[in-house]
Amino acid sequence: MRQDFAEICKASHDAGLYTKLATNGWYLEENPDFAKYTDLMFVSCDAIGKAHDDIRHLEGISERSLKGIEYHKIHSPHMRIFVGCVVSAKTSFEQIKEVAQFCKDEDILMYISVNKSNQKLEEAQNVKETELEADQLSETFKRIKELKHSGYPIRISDYFMDYIIDKKNYYDS
Repeated sequence: MRQDFAEICKASHDAGLYTKLATNGWYLEENPDFAKYTDLMFVSCDAIGKAHDDIRHLEGISERSLKGIEYHKIHSPHMRIFVGCVVSAKTSFEQIKEVAQFCKDEDILMYISVNKSNQKLEEAQNVKETELEADQLSETFKRIKELKHSGYPIRISDYFMDYIIDKKNYYDS
């Protein structure tokens, strides 16, 4: 995180802009002043513990980001916090459920996205290699939809989930 990040957030806030941050969560406690001027923070969390560290190729990121979320829940109550979880071949449904349980326990919202690309393999190899096949993706989203309807704080529309469950390709026109 840039050392002047809080100043950038302040300038945005002072200009009357709705200020959002997307972060992996590494510096949330070391540089907390940004939160005074931030309306919404998205923190990446694809799994809990070592699984998330492995997915993000960054040892200790899970612990740091979860502690940062807990810190800001206490010290920055005005700022909304979302956890962003990416569904990919690197995440199992059980890992997604663990993240959903963390969100439920912490009373924060969970946003789920899909690791998918319409680019050619050579243009997006890292994404293409971790995409789930349509059948796997459909089954995963059926279970995510069940979680949502059983009270987990998942904030994606049923319409979007049904699109994935029905194996539609959102890149086709």
